[in-house]
Amino acid sequence: MLTAFFLLAVLTSSSDAQSICEHPANLTAASGQFSSPGYPDNYPINTQCSWSITVPEGKLVRISFLAFDLEDDSGCGYDSLVIHDGDSTLDYRLLSACGSNIPRSTVSSTNTVLVVFTSDGSITKAGFSAVFTSEDAPATCGPDEFTCMTGTCVDVNATCDGVNDCGDNSDEYTC
Repeated sequence: MLTAFFLLAVLTSSSDAQSICEHPANLTAASGQFSSPGYPDNYPINTQCSWSITVPEGKLVRISFLAFDLEDDSGCGYDSLVIHDGDSTLDYRLLSACGSNIPRSTVSSTNTVLVVFTSDGSITKAGFSAVFTSEDAPATCGPDEFTCMTGTCVDVNATCDGVNDCGDNSDEYTC
């Protein structure tokens, strides 16, 4: 009887996790908060959740983490959180993270990001809690300058030269 109850509880929590993450959540606001399913309790196994975050036109999205605890793996091949600079998984990866170190704050180059959380079938942890805010886009650079993702400007000839002139390596991304 106890085994049947446990099995029912596991099946219920797994189906709840699937219904929570069945479709991408669309968050459209100047700011907000989101977290892994079940946070601060452990997230479920075999889960993929996506949040498409859009802030007002002309603004950029900043994602900051309040807490972060995912299964650790040097290549983040088990449980991971990925932030894409746009609304598709084909867009540039701003961040790929796992483990328990709180990731750095991340800023997009447009007003939309896609956040994808994935867990595998084994170890689960508390997950993450994050906030998003909108911020002004940096001033545009001159015609002979490249705009780094940090908002700084560097000479256009400094792109694709193998040197991290921007400080975030964005001058080397599309080479």
